[in-house]
Amino acid sequence: AALLDETDEEVLRYMTQLSVEETEDIRSGYKIIFEFKTNPFFENKQWYQRRVRGSDLIAKIPDFWLNTFMNHPQIAALLDETDEEVLRYMTQLSVEETEDIRSGYKIIFEFKTNPFFENKQSLL
Repeated sequence: AALLDETDEEVLRYMTQLSVEETEDIRSGYKIIFEFKTNPFFENKQWYQRRVRGSDLIAKIPDFWLNTFMNHPQIAALLDETDEEVLRYMTQLSVEETEDIRSGYKIIFEFKTNPFFENKQSLL
Protein backbone atom coordinates (compact mmCIF):
# COMPACT_ATOMS: atom_id res chain seq x y z
CA ALA A 1 0.00 0.00 0.00
CA ALA A 2 1.21 3.49 -0.81
CA LEU A 3 2.09 5.84 2.04
CA LEU A 4 0.33 8.76 0.40
CA ASP A 5 -3.13 8.83 -1.03
CA GLU A 6 -4.11 11.19 -3.86
CA THR A 7 -5.26 13.96 -1.48
CA ASP A 8 -2.01 13.80 0.52
CA GLU A 9 0.02 14.09 -2.67
CA GLU A 10 -2.04 17.06 -3.83
CA VAL A 11 -1.65 18.89 -0.49
CA LEU A 12 2.13 18.30 -0.48
CA ARG A 13 2.42 19.97 -3.89
CA TYR A 14 1.53 23.26 -2.15
CA MET A 15 4.07 22.92 0.66
CA THR A 16 6.86 25.49 0.35
CA GLN A 17 8.83 24.98 3.56
CA LEU A 18 9.19 22.62 6.47
CA SER A 19 10.97 23.58 9.68
CA VAL A 20 11.29 22.50 13.30
CA GLU A 21 11.38 24.76 16.35
CA GLU A 22 12.17 23.78 19.91
CA THR A 23 9.52 24.51 22.50
CA GLU A 24 10.41 26.29 25.72
CA ASP A 25 10.23 23.04 27.70
CA ILE A 26 12.26 20.20 26.10
CA ARG A 27 9.78 17.70 27.53
CA SER A 28 7.09 19.22 25.32
CA GLY A 29 9.11 18.30 22.26
CA TYR A 30 9.15 20.69 19.36
CA LYS A 31 6.89 22.23 16.78
CA ILE A 32 6.93 21.04 13.20
CA ILE A 33 5.98 23.95 10.96
CA PHE A 34 4.59 23.39 7.49
CA GLU A 35 4.29 26.43 5.21
CA PHE A 36 2.10 26.44 2.12
CA LYS A 37 1.42 28.67 -0.82
CA THR A 38 -2.21 29.58 -1.51
CA ASN A 39 -4.15 26.36 -1.97
CA PRO A 40 -7.71 25.00 -2.16
CA PHE A 41 -7.39 22.91 1.00
CA PHE A 42 -7.11 25.47 3.81
CA GLU A 43 -6.81 29.22 4.32
CA ASN A 44 -3.96 29.37 6.83
CA LYS A 45 -0.61 29.40 5.01
CA GLN A 46 1.25 28.18 8.10
CA TRP A 47 0.29 25.07 10.02
CA TYR A 48 2.14 23.40 12.83
CA GLN A 49 1.83 20.43 15.06
CA ARG A 50 3.56 19.64 18.29
CA ARG A 51 5.71 16.56 17.92
CA VAL A 52 3.56 13.54 18.67
CA ARG A 53 4.93 10.00 18.65
CA GLY A 54 3.52 8.01 15.77
CA SER A 55 2.36 11.01 13.78
CA ASP A 56 0.79 9.69 10.58
CA LEU A 57 1.47 12.89 8.69
CA ILE A 58 5.21 12.87 9.32
CA ALA A 59 5.46 9.22 8.35
CA LYS A 60 3.85 10.04 5.00
CA ILE A 61 6.29 12.78 4.02
CA PRO A 62 9.19 11.33 2.00
CA ASP A 63 12.62 12.15 3.48
CA PHE A 64 11.03 14.20 6.29
CA TRP A 65 13.94 13.86 8.74
CA LEU A 66 16.59 14.31 6.06
CA ASN A 67 14.94 17.56 4.96
CA THR A 68 14.42 18.72 8.53
CA PHE A 69 18.10 18.28 9.44
CA MET A 70 19.36 19.67 6.13
CA ASN A 71 17.25 22.81 6.65
CA HIS A 72 18.86 23.48 10.03
CA PRO A 73 22.10 25.43 9.34
CA GLN A 74 24.10 24.14 12.33
CA ILE A 75 23.08 20.50 11.88
CA ALA A 76 23.46 20.54 8.09
CA ALA A 77 27.06 21.75 8.48
CA LEU A 78 27.87 18.57 10.44
CA LEU A 79 26.39 16.10 7.94
CA ASP A 80 28.24 14.38 5.12
CA GLU A 81 26.86 12.40 2.16
CA THR A 82 26.72 9.14 4.12
CA ASP A 83 24.75 10.82 6.92
CA GLU A 84 22.31 12.12 4.33
CA GLU A 85 21.78 8.60 2.95
CA VAL A 86 21.22 7.18 6.45
CA LEU A 87 18.67 9.91 7.25
CA ARG A 88 16.56 8.76 4.29
CA TYR A 89 15.73 5.71 6.42
CA MET A 90 14.90 7.61 9.63
CA THR A 91 11.27 7.29 10.73
CA GLN A 92 11.07 8.81 14.21
CA LEU A 93 12.92 10.94 16.74
CA SER A 94 12.07 11.00 20.43
CA VAL A 95 13.58 12.45 23.59
CA GLU A 96 13.35 10.71 26.96
CA GLU A 97 14.50 12.07 30.30
CA THR A 98 16.76 9.83 32.32
CA GLU A 99 15.79 8.81 35.84
CA ASP A 100 18.57 10.98 37.24
CA ILE A 101 17.81 14.51 35.98
CA ARG A 102 21.50 15.44 36.28
CA SER A 103 22.27 12.85 33.59
CA GLY A 104 20.04 14.77 31.18
CA TYR A 105 18.10 12.92 28.55
CA LYS A 106 18.55 10.46 25.73
CA ILE A 107 17.69 11.08 22.10
CA ILE A 108 16.32 8.05 20.25
CA PHE A 109 16.56 7.84 16.47
CA GLU A 110 14.39 5.15 14.85
CA PHE A 111 14.97 3.74 11.38
CA LYS A 112 13.27 1.43 8.94
CA THR A 113 15.27 -1.50 7.56
CA ASN A 114 18.36 -0.13 5.84
CA PRO A 115 21.74 -1.20 4.44
CA PHE A 116 23.74 0.75 7.06
CA PHE A 117 23.03 -1.05 10.34
CA GLU A 118 20.85 -3.82 11.82
CA ASN A 119 19.43 -2.02 14.86
CA LYS A 120 16.20 -0.15 14.28
CA GLN A 121 17.07 2.31 17.09
CA SER A 122 20.13 4.41 17.75
CA LEU A 123 20.67 6.30 21.03
CA LEU A 124 22.52 9.53 21.54
